[in-house]
Amino acid sequence: MSGYVVMPAAQEDIREIVDYIAEQSPQNAAKVIRKLYDQFERLAEFPGIGHIRRELRDDNLGVVAVYSFLVIYDPKALPLQILRVVRGARQLRWIRPR
Repeated sequence: MSGYVVMPAAQEDIREIVDYIAEQSPQNAAKVIRKLYDQFERLAEFPGIGHIRRELRDDNLGVVAVYSFLVIYDPKALPLQILRVVRGARQLRWIRPR
């Protein structure tokens, strides 16, 4: 059993990211998705490695960067929940993590 679960909003985020990148480079899209899922595994092992972003509405959520994307997750959930994967340039206060 996996130590994390990718929530539906995050699944949609990943799908959109990969589709967008794949238009230019399928190899880069595969590289990004591999790196994201490697990070999910690492977060499941070490949920405290992320940091808190005050822009988020919930101070209990963690954030880590993967390339130019931010992974928003719930470090206290068992299994760990990957809530969203968004471009780092987005203003997080508008993101609804759940």
